[in-house]
Amino acid sequence: MMVDIAIPLKRREIRFKRSIAEFATWATRRDVVTLRFMKATLNYAIGTRVRRAREAAGLTQEALAGSIDRSKEAISNIERGINLPTIDTLQRICDVTGINISFMFEQSPEDRDVLDLKTKADILMSKMNVSELRFIVNMIELYNNHKSEVIASE
Repeated sequence: MMVDIAIPLKRREIRFKRSIAEFATWATRRDVVTLRFMKATLNYAIGTRVRRAREAAGLTQEALAGSIDRSKEAISNIERGINLPTIDTLQRICDVTGINISFMFEQSPEDRDVLDLKTKADILMSKMNVSELRFIVNMIELYNNHKSEVIASE
């Protein structure tokens, strides 16, 4: 069975015919990618705030880890966005660093800008094939390796 699918965009809509199974597979795959991106973004945001709170309190990763009965590696993984702390761990970090837990969930204008840009990049990259993605990754790596030269020439 084929269905006529309309996706509204700002000024027009895209129409295409797909089977229900094909559309369900496409929608599910897109949702999984979006959820992974959202999780990674949350991990990064919380990790950055944990690092800022720790540094503002004048603590090392080892000192913070000892204060909340966690390992230095656990704190490092949280700060780098690899792991998301539990609410209990987050509350203990806030207690030790002397900040309110709401700080961990506030969104500054800079955070929104970063999130908007990452979302746009995610949407654009989701439409690329593997060779195009490799090209983009290579360009980003090239930029990062020569960032100081690019900024100095501006």
